[in-house]
Amino acid sequence: MRPDAPWDDGDEADLPFGTDGIGLDGVATYPIEHNEFASEDDWSRAAGYAVADQPELRLDVSFTVSNPSGTLSASAGIGGRLQRIDLTGVSRLNEVQLGEEILEMASLASAKARSAQHEVTVELMRGLGQDGAGVSALLEHSVGLPTYESTNVRIAEVISARYRTYDD
Repeated sequence: MRPDAPWDDGDEADLPFGTDGIGLDGVATYPIEHNEFASEDDWSRAAGYAVADQPELRLDVSFTVSNPSGTLSASAGIGGRLQRIDLTGVSRLNEVQLGEEILEMASLASAKARSAQHEVTVELMRGLGQDGAGVSALLEHSVGLPTYESTNVRIAEVISARYRTYDD
C-alpha cells in the first residue's frame, strides 16, 4: 500500500478466504447478526462459562460492632479486614479517646467477623463428613480463629469494662 493512498483503497480483495483482516487468517468468521444469541456473551453463559468482563455476583457480608451510645460503629468483612468506621456525635471525645474507641471497636468487629469465618468453616467441613468439634478446635488453637461464644464473651467484657461509668 502506498503511503499517500486512502485507507479504503480496495485491498480487501487480497485477504484470504473467510477473514475480515482481524484475528486468525484462514478461519471463517460468522457475523453476530446470524447468531442465535443476542450478544457475544450469551453463548458463554448458555454453555456454563463465566464471562471475564462481567462482574461476579458477590455477597458483601459485614459484621458491625457499635459502642453503647451508638456514636461509633466499626464494620469488618468475613476475613476480619476493617471495611468502614461510622462516627456520629463524637465531639465529647478528645483525639486520644476517639483513637482508642476506634481501635477497640475495630478490633471487636474484626473478631466478630473472624468468628463467623470459624463457624462457616466448621459447618462446611461437617458437611464433608469431618468432626465438627475437631475442626473447631483446630481452627481456634492452631489457626487462631475465635469461636462465636468466645467472641461474644470478649465483646461483653470490653463493653462492660469500658462503659461501666454509664451504668453508675
